[in-house]
Amino acid sequence: MKKIDFYLKNNQIVKDKTVMNLSQKYLEKAKNNLITMSLLSELNANKKAKELLQIPKDYDSNEWIVICGYYAMYTSALALLC
Repeated sequence: MKKIDFYLKNNQIVKDKTVMNLSQKYLEKAKNNLITMSLLSELNANKKAKELLQIPKDYDSNEWIVICGYYAMYTSALALLC
């Protein structure tokens, strides 16, 4: 807290109470991204599901799994800052 107080005291950051209600929305986004990440991971490992959904055999969702994970961390951090 000392570091944050330093920046607040020097007006380098300010508290904005109007964004406090966004915190829950950011957490919901993070949760949805974690669910999407999990679904993509399961889909990547489940050959029967890939066949059922007619997903090409060479399709690899690993990149999007990582993107969803990073975005979940980002929106969680935003929620903490609100």
